[in-house]
Amino acid sequence: MTLPVAAMFISTIFISIYSWRTFFLIHSSEDYVEMARAKGLPSRLIERRYILRPTLSPIITSFAADADRAVERGDHPRAGVQLAGPRHAPVPRHRPHATRR
Repeated sequence: MTLPVAAMFISTIFISIYSWRTFFLIHSSEDYVEMARAKGLPSRLIERRYILRPTLSPIITSFAADADRAVERGDHPRAGVQLAGPRHAPVPRHRPHATRR
């Protein structure tokens, strides 16, 4: 059980990292980043303010979506546990048995 879960986790994390790298590369080649470099701003400030800030929202969103998919797919230790929620099967309510006459 451990090996399949580990394989799914590792494959998902590497795909995500590649996607996040793409976000960073796209934003680092934008015109406003080049302008900040031309102004002589420190590279640490450019990375934080002009590259990291616009890429954080898609990265956090993709991480949350990956985590949600992992729970939906069963990539967690409690894979056999049925979770109650809007996208899961409804929890059955207790119905009293019908009385016979």
